[in-house]
Amino acid sequence: FEKVLKNELNQIVKGAHVRNVFGKPGVEFRANFSEMIDVMLFSRTINSLRVVIGHPFHASDVGNIKYNMDKLNFSAFLPADAVVNDYVRYHAKSFSSTLYHEELLRDVVKAKLEEIAGDRTKLLELQQQLDEQLLLAESYESAPATEDANAQPEAKSAERVRAKTYARHKKKFEDEIFQMHCSVMKDKMCLALEVFNAELTKPGHKKFIGWGSVKENIIAAYLQQTGIIDDFRASESVKVFDPFCGSGTILLESLLATINYPIRYERLDALNFNNWPIVAKNAGLAADMAQYIARRREEYNKTTKVSAIGCDISINQLNNAIQNFKHLERLDIIKSVRLNDNSVIIGMKNALSAREKKTRSFKNKVLLAHCSFAEVSAHADKLEGYTLITNVPYGSNYSQAKLGEIYAQFDDFLEAHHALFKKIVILCPNNLKNAYIVRSRFQWNIELDFYNGKYKMGFFAFTPERNMTQPLAPEYVVHEKVVKRSRKSNVVVKTKILLSKLKAPNSKKAKDVIEFARTKKRNEFLKSQKEYEAQKTARIRGLMARADERKALAMQQKINELMGDSATDAITKLIKP
Repeated sequence: FEKVLKNELNQIVKGAHVRNVFGKPGVEFRANFSEMIDVMLFSRTINSLRVVIGHPFHASDVGNIKYNMDKLNFSAFLPADAVVNDYVRYHAKSFSSTLYHEELLRDVVKAKLEEIAGDRTKLLELQQQLDEQLLLAESYESAPATEDANAQPEAKSAERVRAKTYARHKKKFEDEIFQMHCSVMKDKMCLALEVFNAELTKPGHKKFIGWGSVKENIIAAYLQQTGIIDDFRASESVKVFDPFCGSGTILLESLLATINYPIRYERLDALNFNNWPIVAKNAGLAADMAQYIARRREEYNKTTKVSAIGCDISINQLNNAIQNFKHLERLDIIKSVRLNDNSVIIGMKNALSAREKKTRSFKNKVLLAHCSFAEVSAHADKLEGYTLITNVPYGSNYSQAKLGEIYAQFDDFLEAHHALFKKIVILCPNNLKNAYIVRSRFQWNIELDFYNGKYKMGFFAFTPERNMTQPLAPEYVVHEKVVKRSRKSNVVVKTKILLSKLKAPNSKKAKDVIEFARTKKRNEFLKSQKEYEAQKTARIRGLMARADERKALAMQQKINELMGDSATDAITKLIKP
């Protein structure tokens, strides 16, 4: 994903000098404040954004850290009262460094930062006391000249000042937590303040999420890497079909990424960078930022033609997708884009409605239907030129028998209509033995892999022209395995399996047959090896016995030479009982 992210950042920020971060996942780049806003608005693959405070400095010991932290300008990013009142959360990581104790490292940075903020807080307290004295003086001048009247304004004024100060701090920071990240790599420390995190601040406009949903930035990374978005933008036409649409992630991201609609703009006001002193104290900057965001929001491509179709057998998942597209409808996004060939959507909607299937159409540009892809196959001839992208079902929500039935129907659908689609791509786990790519009778080429929770996922592309004109598998499969016989010699075990009688050479059944043949061949080899060892042992014993006989014969000859035959007979009688 770093390669995709680098290309995206270079397009958003000109002259960003994007480079990989050594030893850590991610990239770093240079940008000013307006360019940082552009990254938050238009980067669809970024997962989190941090601003580095100052430059990396030496951190071989605690003394170096404290000395170098005094030189950094924290006052521009962190309010002193937020540090003192414990509104900052610290995270520390150490890689190949002398200071390897991350908890100690975090405590050192926290203590030093609180010390720096404490000095600033004292100045604020002196200023606050001066304000209180001025306020008390004004109250004395306006109060009547009586003893009781002189006592009341002093107490009321001091209480009013304290109440205002407490209310201001509580309102300002009660929902905002500043995240400070301290990372040390080879005795070089880098302090960074988090601007946003996708785990805490959700990107995009997908407000309703279903089970098994894939993150929007993963879908965006694949669409950018494979050039699908570039093709949509060049033709100014989005034609997507998702037979397992779920909550509509693929349909949403295909539409929004093609028209380059800004994301996160609804949540920029809630991010804590608005409370940075460099931003909060500059009223003109906040106003300019609001105008800039509003202007950038209206610059998306409104000439794109859209035709997106999705279906799902789960009514709950489909309702999530409908709610997500309703949000786009409220933003006038669907209304602003152009209409593609609407005969496909109108025909499908009428046919499914006649069969009492729930459908929802958005301006005849997006169609969501509560049905299976098999029920859409009657109108599949109208999907010519569409791109099929989908997340194939998996996991514990379906039984293995139900999944097998769905996979078989999907194979039949692809076999009958694969030539209509411009490209066919699926998301599927590649670390499950019962996954679709294992059961399918077609071959899938992996284009991008990633982790979605505990599952190792992959984007697999289907190329129908090549797979349907060439045989699905060779006539036979030969498995070779080198087995050590001794230190100096090896033996290669070869297994030849004919696949002409197997329906699906890539299916689980074929793999079981191959594994069985390999096991059988292995057992035969072990049996022959055991017999060989037994023969070798018998041969060694025979050689040892013949060697003993030769030694005994040589001894007798020596005795004969020295003592004669009579002495030899006497010694033999004494030795033999």
